Amino acid sequence: MKHTIFVLLVALLFSACSRKQIEMNPTRDHLHFEFLTREGCKNTPVMLENLKAAIAEGQISADYTVIQQAALPPDDPRTGYPTPTILLNGKDIFGLAVPKPPFPEPS
Repeated sequence: MKHTIFVLLVALLFSACSRKQIEMNPTRDHLHFEFLTREGCKNTPVMLENLKAAIAEGQISADYTVIQQAALPPDDPRTGYPTPTILLNGKDIFGLAVPKPPFPEPS
């Protein structure tokens, strides 16, 4: 299981821009990721395909939800993350801190 999570993180790392990898120690048998994106995010297709491929490998039980940041309330901390971002248990898998208001405008 540790090997599969490592493969997942490496696949996602290669599709993201300069983010720090964090160690994941899932405490449950099933993982649920939140994939944060916004309309027009040019990195979303590659990162989402990498996430799908890592889950399809089938060595871990995982699923994901795609969340459009524009659909979130303005005070939701998830609106402050750059896109794309993948959260596991509410934390960015590459180690970004939870954003604090005021949240930056998308670039």
